[in-house]
Amino acid sequence: MKKLLSFLLIMFAFMQCSNEESNSDCSENLLRGKLAIKGICLNYTIQLVSGEIDKDLIESEWVDEMTGTAYNDVFALQNVCDFPNGIEEGETFDFIVNKSPENPKCAVCLAYRPTPSKSISIIICS
Repeated sequence: MKKLLSFLLIMFAFMQCSNEESNSDCSENLLRGKLAIKGICLNYTIQLVSGEIDKDLIESEWVDEMTGTAYNDVFALQNVCDFPNGIEEGETFDFIVNKSPENPKCAVCLAYRPTPSKSISIIICS
């Protein structure tokens, strides 16, 4: 019973993640990304589809060690608490780089799923 209660509390905290979209700065430097891998415990890999970004922020080539699939122009999602739940693997979305990331405000499990070594905090634009 104690484990079930702990699990429910963690899930409640997880669901309290801020998934609000912010459009405050979405008029400049708009990028298009694709959720390439929607991994366990919010280990998400995003692929840059279009737009200009500092190439030092992303992996120009990365191989997923679980599948052997190679990806170009990818990064790990840094601000997992702010990513909308409704975006599914393979879907594209517009975003900007979050230049003032905050600390996460949700519980995240620690199961391992490979992601690129470089990560970026982003703001989803609608």
